[in-house]
Amino acid sequence: AQTCAEHEPERDQRRALTRLFDHYAGAATAAMDVAYPKDTHRRPRRLRQSRPATAPADEARATTWLDVELANLLDVASHAAHHGWPAHTVHLSATLSQHLESRGHLIGADRLHTEAVTAARRLGDRPGELAALNAAGLVQRLRGRHEPALHCIRQALDLARDLGDRQGELNAIRGLGNSQHMRGHFTQAADHYRPALVLAREIGDWGTEADVLRGLGDIHRLRGEHAAAADHYQQALHIATAQGDRNRELHVLFGLGNVHYTRGQYE
Repeated sequence: AQTCAEHEPERDQRRALTRLFDHYAGAATAAMDVAYPKDTHRRPRRLRQSRPATAPADEARATTWLDVELANLLDVASHAAHHGWPAHTVHLSATLSQHLESRGHLIGADRLHTEAVTAARRLGDRPGELAALNAAGLVQRLRGRHEPALHCIRQALDLARDLGDRQGELNAIRGLGNSQHMRGHFTQAADHYRPALVLAREIGDWGTEADVLRGLGDIHRLRGEHAAAADHYQQALHIATAQGDRNRELHVLFGLGNVHYTRGQYE
């Protein structure tokens, strides 16, 4: 490293780092597409018109690569944010969000998405800013920081509507519903879930449709409205099984099992 710094022109050093960062951005995209194929439409495509990275052979190898390389990915994103590669930070934020959430790496995710918001604003990348705001709001909610979460998501909602980005708008409305749900404000949560359900059906986002139906099922269950809860869970279960999404199927079955348990239907 010392010899490189002393003898290689800065231009060549920067080109080498750009190739390294391009590699990590492309490899992360390829791994996420294999590890989380049901949500490919939510993530950005390749950052640049470089040679695409070789995709891992299967889901197990993809998730192993993401876990092993996660510290490097977060360090790349942070370095890129502060040394002149802001687009790589924005890309990695949008690409890795789901894996960071599923693995519970909330502190690293918080830093990544916060840096991505700043980087996107520096670039004037409003779609990138929207994705980063929605991701930051999700992480704040999962960390129990409700007011910062709502602040991020409300900014995302305003930006999505200004851009006419219906997917971003849907993500923000659902995020508001989830935040109010976690706070125990069930009426406000349902007031967000209902328009989110309509929008999800209009744009064909079956994953969000299933998630919102499960959220409404949770609210009805907690209110003791068992028939309504079971109906919403059954709708969500039908979507999850039809799409072969076992993760969503798991969560819906858990909610449906709780309804039966509460009603004394033990078998």
